Amino acid sequence: MNSQDRKTADRLKSALDNVGVPARRTQTYDLIAAARGLRNRELLKSPYVMPDTPDLEALGAMAARLDPEEADAIVRCAAAVSVPAPLECSIGGGWRGTRFAITFDELHDVEAFLSGPRGKAGLEVIGRNMYHSAFYLDRSDGGLDLKRGNELAQSMLATTEHCERYNALVETYGPAREAYESVSEQSDEIDSALSALGDLATDVGADFDEHEWREALETALIEHLEEKDDSSVEDMIQSGDRAEILFLLAPKYASMEDAMITTEYGSSEAASANIDHPLQFALSRLGYGIGDFRRFSGNAKEARQGLDLTLQPLPRTLATPGEIMTIMENASASYFFLAFYVQVPISELLALDTDRPLVLRNARLSAHGPINGTHFDGSAIAEVTLRPEDGTLIAASSSPSDICGYVNSYFHGSVVNLAEETGKVVEMRVAPDDQYPLAFAA
Repeated sequence: MNSQDRKTADRLKSALDNVGVPARRTQTYDLIAAARGLRNRELLKSPYVMPDTPDLEALGAMAARLDPEEADAIVRCAAAVSVPAPLECSIGGGWRGTRFAITFDELHDVEAFLSGPRGKAGLEVIGRNMYHSAFYLDRSDGGLDLKRGNELAQSMLATTEHCERYNALVETYGPAREAYESVSEQSDEIDSALSALGDLATDVGADFDEHEWREALETALIEHLEEKDDSSVEDMIQSGDRAEILFLLAPKYASMEDAMITTEYGSSEAASANIDHPLQFALSRLGYGIGDFRRFSGNAKEARQGLDLTLQPLPRTLATPGEIMTIMENASASYFFLAFYVQVPISELLALDTDRPLVLRNARLSAHGPINGTHFDGSAIAEVTLRPEDGTLIAASSSPSDICGYVNSYFHGSVVNLAEETGKVVEMRVAPDDQYPLAFAA
């Protein structure tokens, strides 16, 4: 006999002992030969072809000669051990999708089972009713209020890296649910599998360590459920989760205060505004120069140093002179920005590229004073296109909604990147000075 047949004989003897059927080694050799369709053990010494399935008729005849009362147990064990054909394990009554294959040797070597193709198929069956979602939206949660939405938007707009914005979402909406929690809560599925495997091992006399199998299955199912989970933290964002954003029409100074429009102390009227670079910059983004501003505001103040003589107004007007004056006069602060204000969905900020042109929809030109907590806005603009060089997009630190007591639905809009393939630019129709402008897409 070759060494492989001797090992097989030892395994078969152990299996028969496990089911209470003692057998001599010579008898196990005869059983091995019968399972392979050979007449007797002597033929094991010569070359033979390993069959795919055991010869159950020959096994039955041989088993009957050994002990007719124990023939069924002998046939099961000999068939399982002597021919490496997979056994069938059935969970839940044997319905389709509840059966998987496993060999005799794999019953007492769980790692060998899990590392092979039968293990992958078996995990699909065992975990067929198990569910895991790292990010699951509880509909009973009312979502983010504007305060939390603004805090989240500040973190997201502080970086251009998608992964860092993603991490900001995770910090706000809570940590991901771990797969081991889902496996632990659905352990009854593992219990059912272990019960079926234990019964099969008992039938064929295989050694079966339930504790070892449980630990291995739990670990494998954790990985299996993680691979199947296609949830994302974005699934946690509700449609009503919004943030207040402002596109500041201001030069990109190191200090925010230095970039603000300033007026004489105690006044915010256009006629009292200091003629400096922040004012010049904001006006130029709206389509006006300092000379235009002096004419429609009556401002005769001496210009301060720092004006950019090369800065030209953009060839479009985004507000009328009357609207600009009204907004400035109602700024209620001596330091403020001219900015476009809108409340946008949090989901739009994740992929937003602030280094590319932006389209704001339903935004309003506003005077925003973050130092004193003041805000005043004009009428809604259907769409406005703004470039990175036109200013800076921020999330509100002092909430205009809280300052003014807004009915927020009136201020809902969106922010998206301009479609580069169309190159669409949104301009304004200039209305008479006593009216607010109407928007149109050119």
